[in-house]
Amino acid sequence: MITIIVEVVGEFGLTVSEKTETLLMRAKDKPTTTSQPAPPPPLTIEAAGQKYAQTTEFRYLGGLVNEHGDLTREINYRSRGAWACLRRYGRELFDRPQAPFRLKIRLLQAEAMEALLYGCMTWSPLSGHYQTLRSIHHRLLLRVIGYKRKKDTYRQLSYAQTLKRVEFQSVEATIRQRRLLFAGALARQPDGRLPKRLMLGELAGGEKRRRG
Repeated sequence: MITIIVEVVGEFGLTVSEKTETLLMRAKDKPTTTSQPAPPPPLTIEAAGQKYAQTTEFRYLGGLVNEHGDLTREINYRSRGAWACLRRYGRELFDRPQAPFRLKIRLLQAEAMEALLYGCMTWSPLSGHYQTLRSIHHRLLLRVIGYKRKKDTYRQLSYAQTLKRVEFQSVEATIRQRRLLFAGALARQPDGRLPKRLMLGELAGGEKRRRG
């Protein structure tokens, strides 16, 4: 299989990097029977005299690629990066009541939100992912504006009220906007460009899977 990949990418004028040492392997479907099948023999992949290790996930250009294509781990990783930004500037800016409020908001937008939504134009979020991102964004905004819940009450400033106070758009609107901008950039490319061919092309053979 890897030999076929090398031949195909060669037709496009590309080569398989010699620095590549690991290949992503898709997880097999779970067996329907309760009996434990015999473990399969180890798979050895070799091309151009080089053997490749196998993994279920890896990082590429700052993004996490995994066998299931799930965004949950990627969002959790991005969340840690956003909170690290707030901690990095906490003592000098965010924890100082006399610091300019607009400066706090601009830094949150320029660094923390960019760390949280890096590469979001290629995501395909589900409703659960949007809910997680909305919760993270809400807590980041509450941290920046210095909101504290009143004593003996569970009432908290809502997400909509927080967005109105800082004059931000929601995280869902930001992601959809960036995805539209990315799609527009691809549509304006010449037809011969490889990204556009991969995005809008179709397989020459086979059948489409019907839904329903």
